[in-house]
Amino acid sequence: MTAPESPRQRALFSLAALLISGLHFASFFDLEQSILTDIRYFLYFAQRVAAGDVPHLDLFDNKTFLASFVGALFYRAGELLGMDPLHAIRAGYLGLSAFGGLLCFWIFRRLGGGSSLAGFLGLFAALSFGFTGSFAAIGNAPKILMNLCGLGMILAVTRRRWFLSGVLGALAFMDWQVGALVGLAALVSALASGPERLRTATRVVIGGGLGLAPFAIYYAF
Repeated sequence: MTAPESPRQRALFSLAALLISGLHFASFFDLEQSILTDIRYFLYFAQRVAAGDVPHLDLFDNKTFLASFVGALFYRAGELLGMDPLHAIRAGYLGLSAFGGLLCFWIFRRLGGGSSLAGFLGLFAALSFGFTGSFAAIGNAPKILMNLCGLGMILAVTRRRWFLSGVLGALAFMDWQVGALVGLAALVSALASGPERLRTATRVVIGGGLGLAPFAIYYAF
């Protein structure tokens, strides 16, 4: 039986996991990457939103628009930094995907009883799905943020941060409608959390409402 990891060791292993994930996703960055699949539409939407157009008013898509908003932020950041906005979006989404690798590491470490070895095994399994890097290398693909929010929700629930889990569920929905399942999973977890289930479920619902509020206010104006 191995000794428990010290806080310093846990921090160093987390840093190593982030570096491994970052190097993995950085390997997908290609200045000559073609614009493929329906991601072409979301890149276009990001450009339009960055120029001031309003989703559901000036633009239409059958998905929710978080990817377009985040893509627009990276687009404008690229302009401010003197970068090609397309490259800025791609670098930003690959960076977000790398952070998702760290979340996977944390989740599997927790599932492994605090073992960083279990965390690394889970991380390597997640990184073996190369299409996640391929999508992010094209641009602001929906589902990437939904996946990140889902991973974050798992960690929030395990740490009993119910309000945060509701916020992440709302953001997952705003990236793609199927992301509503992230919020539903958080709510079910709250209802199964013990004697204070109604209180914790209320926190999830309030978190979800506040997560949606900025979008509702934006569309109202």
